[in-house]
Amino acid sequence: MQRNGPILVLRAGALGDLVQFTAVIAALADHHDQPVDVVTNGGFADQALTGMPEVGRVFAMRHRRRPVWLAPDLHLVGKTLAQRGYSEAYAFDRSPVIERALVAAGTLIHTDLNSPAEHSLDHYAVILAHLGIAVPQPFLPRVVVTAGERRSANELMQRHGLGGRPVIAIQPGNSRTLHPLHRLRPQRNLKAWPTSSWAATITALAYQHPEAVFAVLGAPSEWGVGEELKAALPPAVQTRTANLANELPVRTLVGLLDGAFGCLSVDTGPAHLAAAVGCPLVVLFGPADPLAMAPRGPAPVRTVVSGAACSPCYGTAARDTCRDNVCMRTLSVTKVLAAWAEASPTRVRLRIPA
Repeated sequence: MQRNGPILVLRAGALGDLVQFTAVIAALADHHDQPVDVVTNGGFADQALTGMPEVGRVFAMRHRRRPVWLAPDLHLVGKTLAQRGYSEAYAFDRSPVIERALVAAGTLIHTDLNSPAEHSLDHYAVILAHLGIAVPQPFLPRVVVTAGERRSANELMQRHGLGGRPVIAIQPGNSRTLHPLHRLRPQRNLKAWPTSSWAATITALAYQHPEAVFAVLGAPSEWGVGEELKAALPPAVQTRTANLANELPVRTLVGLLDGAFGCLSVDTGPAHLAAAVGCPLVVLFGPADPLAMAPRGPAPVRTVVSGAACSPCYGTAARDTCRDNVCMRTLSVTKVLAAWAEASPTRVRLRIPA
């Protein structure tokens, strides 16, 4: 029997985690017939929730596991939640301060703190089923795209002189390259694919799709990554390539991916956004397991692995000690191009801006 009152869900994580979790938010909102409030870690990850009618209020917490005296913002979030009078809360992450505040307020809490071996969406579907909450089939992320976001993306490409043409999105960076000191410790970037391999792949795609242009994605701290990649391209391909790292907030990125011809990415958050908005996608996997972490969405998604004996290593001691990502270095351009062909972007309507 459902209880009356607002509903809360707790899930922190990076951008890709929140994109995947939108499927759970939509299922909970449908089950309770009302928008649900969300507690997450903020930053830019929570922007994946923008525009979702299933989302009520979003509460950001920077340090979910710290004691109150070290995290005054967390104390304020907990106090606000207690005052809201939630009927039920679903905790898919751990924050003792938040949990204590909710319990003290009489909120019924459902917790899931397992680290599943299967794909997160499959795990979520099982948990929701145990709670008597139906999930749609297919059970996929839900990212809302507005006309304004599409327009912003189109205007961005026009400013680079590449408007009105099919866009192939390129995502070479990941959470490691977001750090301003990443160039001082490149051996820590286990998801990195060599610049020479990126350049060879983009050059081949430029030949296959002479009408297309290339948008190198990234955050401002990844500007140098984009410039290095662009400099490695032949001059004729450079003129068809824009480094957007300094001009691409998350919601403009959503609009660009929504209209893109296809996307080629390492295993990182923007790949999950691309899949969620229906952009044909190829994802390069090294240390992580695509069976557990591959993006999902309505359009074709293909994952590529090198087959290195030590891969995947996430969740093992080897991942923390690795300083030579052979799993990515040995991933061949030929394999990536074959996956691109399998994703069949040539059979997808060319989504050229009007």
